[in-house]
Amino acid sequence: MLKIRKPVLLLYLIICLVMAFTITGCSEDEDTSSKHKYGKLDSKLNRLIEAYERGEAGEIERLSNNFDIVEGGVRVEIVTFPEQKEAAAEATRTLGTVEIVSKRFGLIQAVVPVDKMIELSNEKSIKLIRTPVIVHELE
Repeated sequence: MLKIRKPVLLLYLIICLVMAFTITGCSEDEDTSSKHKYGKLDSKLNRLIEAYERGEAGEIERLSNNFDIVEGGVRVEIVTFPEQKEAAAEATRTLGTVEIVSKRFGLIQAVVPVDKMIELSNEKSIKLIRTPVIVHELE
């Protein structure tokens, strides 16, 4: 059996850790939990809400190119706990949602007014609110 000395093994472990952090892009000063003001909203929606709160019309206009803006709101996907899908759908309806497009597999696609997005994200039955995933077919 091959004997490996402790210093060599320790050096190998340190090299592996450095490579793992380099590959995943992690660093000590990155804290993903504090990056966004509203944790259950994806980064695009966070930027939109923050611009909306500051009343920055130009920024809202620029950001709106990233969204499917429907009269009265923004089309979003609401990720729920599967057993709480109906509770999440009801919370979405009661907060003035313009339209619930579909409810499948713990996902609710809806059009939600920007000013109700934060309130909706505070619902316990909702895990995440994000912009819809768009699948492009290959030709």
